[in-house]
Amino acid sequence: MHFQLFRKSAKGDLTNVGLPLLDSWTLHAESDGHGRYNLTNLPAGEYAVCTLMPAESEDAAPRVCLGNTFRKRDAKSVKVEAGETATGVDIEIPLSGLHSVAGIVTALSDGHAMARGNVRLLYADDRAPARETTIQEDGTFNFEYVPQDKYVLQVSGAGDAQAKQQDSAAEGSNPATIAPSEIHYADKEIPLTVLSDISGVAVALSPVTPAKPATP
Repeated sequence: MHFQLFRKSAKGDLTNVGLPLLDSWTLHAESDGHGRYNLTNLPAGEYAVCTLMPAESEDAAPRVCLGNTFRKRDAKSVKVEAGETATGVDIEIPLSGLHSVAGIVTALSDGHAMARGNVRLLYADDRAPARETTIQEDGTFNFEYVPQDKYVLQVSGAGDAQAKQQDSAAEGSNPATIAPSEIHYADKEIPLTVLSDISGVAVALSPVTPAKPATP
């Protein structure tokens, strides 16, 4: 398991200290085979700790914070003095109440699958980011270990390429395929309440109409 550390300010804001999930980060912390973790050389202050469950990226990883909550804003904090070791700062990952959310993103015009794009789950009450993943080549997306809550499912940056045909100059010859054109689609949001596993979430997008050049 990997961990994130947040320092709590006097106003109650939580600032990421920088514990990494990826090698490009400056620090690294993870639990041992028994789930124990150790964060050392921290300056005196008040901190909240979250663990990231295994996933392909930080944005896709389910987060469980101190106090056994899935939301960073609800995490409990612990105060440490310089040179002090705080023990018993344990995080328990719930084994129930976690579900999967899966679906597909298509074009509204003909139903073909999107080739790329981003899908996010935002908490409905404050639109804080919960999870993020990318659209697969077949247009599908999937979130695992999603806690019960009300969300906004947001699709953005969707697009694909469409090959065009060009008539050949020679009579009777087959039309030639030219370079595919880029097609961009409008972002879309839908409300989503997760109480159990959800499959078959269908999001149909409309293409973005290119702006016409201004008339001189």
